[in-house]
Amino acid sequence: MTDFCRNLKDLDCPLEFNLLGFGDKRHYPSNEFWQIVAKTGNRVVIGFDAHNPNTFMNKKLVSQANEYLNALGIKPIENFLL
Repeated sequence: MTDFCRNLKDLDCPLEFNLLGFGDKRHYPSNEFWQIVAKTGNRVVIGFDAHNPNTFMNKKLVSQANEYLNALGIKPIENFLL
């Protein structure tokens, strides 16, 4: 995963922190993976599962995701366009 993250960083391709998985306590996002992301210094966006876009309207969940990422030293991109 470290090589994967390094390659994506070289391509300036941000990684998505998935709100639905985070909020539902699924097996993703993986803490071990996000520690690698923090160490590698990738750019990150907070995203939501396209099947349930209302997830992003849950301000408490968005705040918790930001707190989680900030604790790892990751500051998500607020405005992102390709």
